[in-house]
Amino acid sequence: MPRKKLAYYLGLKYPFRVRVDPQDGFFVDFPDLPGCMTDADDIADLPARIEEARALWIESEYEVGADIPIPTLMDVDVYSGKFNVRLARSLHEALSEASEAAGVSLNQYVATLLARGDAQARLERRIDDLVDALRSEGIALSGHARVADTRETYRAGGDGVEKPKRRRKPA
Repeated sequence: MPRKKLAYYLGLKYPFRVRVDPQDGFFVDFPDLPGCMTDADDIADLPARIEEARALWIESEYEVGADIPIPTLMDVDVYSGKFNVRLARSLHEALSEASEAAGVSLNQYVATLLARGDAQARLERRIDDLVDALRSEGIALSGHARVADTRETYRAGGDGVEKPKRRRKPA
């Protein structure tokens, strides 16, 4: 494949990851651009630092004649939006009935459940990371400090509070 002009590569949008460190600020890396990374102390500085790191990496690699990778987000074969899942017939039936009751397709219903579960899992991981960071700073936490503990409490009480057993009044 012939090499495209530098402006083409500079115009591509590359995915990046931001990691937060309570002591060191923000660290950014680009999975598609090996060795391309930057950091910032202040979140307001991130957009400019991210753009600068990406552009400098692409320009440097282009100047030495290296291949510039295409962003994985542009590779339509990677994520088609389709995958097959095998599940128990009883679960298939329950999901079908729930989607019908909600007035949406089974596909839409399952996609909504998956998105909700993924969002919850991400939030739980983030909470655990924050709790760990607070503990490493010596900050004492009261109550339930881990998401897993909180989930058990929710199952027990429904609202995060352990419910005392009711005593019967004497007859």
